Amino acid sequence: MTINRRWFHLLWPVVIIAGLLMARQWMGDPTMREGQRLYEAYCMNCHGENGEGFLQMIPPLAAADYLESHLEELPCVIINGLDGPIRVNGIEYNLPMAGIGDDKLSVSQVQSLIHYVRNAWGNVGKKSSRKEVEEWIEKCE
Repeated sequence: MTINRRWFHLLWPVVIIAGLLMARQWMGDPTMREGQRLYEAYCMNCHGENGEGFLQMIPPLAAADYLESHLEELPCVIINGLDGPIRVNGIEYNLPMAGIGDDKLSVSQVQSLIHYVRNAWGNVGKKSSRKEVEEWIEKCE
């Protein structure tokens, strides 16, 4: 029992500091807050609260290799949806995804949504610039 208490006294400050740093990072990043709000409004019903997807019907966004390998296509997927098979983490998905529509989101909102899904749930991705997102949107069919 003494050993456990000793470890607890050493560990709890680290846990608290790590939690405060994570909260500070999210609270200090308006792009993440806006992206989370948009994700909850448009994406969470299908992709799940934690980006886990649904069985082999809806692909996960958490730890998804697709987010990096198809980065330039993400604005088009968000706006226009997706039809046809895709491969995420080695698993094929072929359920059509409805797009949000280009009349509902601004370029900065698309940018925020991309930044959020690329950095939530353990994902780590650099922030795409507004100019990059605009160029990618222009390539959408």
